[in-house]
Amino acid sequence: MSDGSRGTHVLKLLKNMYEQKQASRVWYNCLKEGLEQIVFTQSAIDEYVFYRGKTIFLCCVDDGIFASTNQEEIDQAINDLRSAKFGIEDKGDIEDYLGMTIEK
Repeated sequence: MSDGSRGTHVLKLLKNMYEQKQASRVWYNCLKEGLEQIVFTQSAIDEYVFYRGKTIFLCCVDDGIFASTNQEEIDQAINDLRSAKFGIEDKGDIEDYLGMTIEK
């Protein structure tokens, strides 16, 4: 490929995650490593549940929620994940998740 500004290089895709059968597993492994890096422990009963102190993280495919009795711990966990290079959005208090209505 040569367009004058890029020279004569060809880019080779080493890993494509999207549209692959194992995409969700690859994402989960990446998330698990990130959570373990910020000292969350995986539940022995459910592999999609992680905890640290009074904070619990639940994940389902590419969606997750934090639950805690302490808002400061949730805020710290979100900041820690962002520091671990995860682009996450804080959508505030939860009202529904996976089709379930949640009330405080």
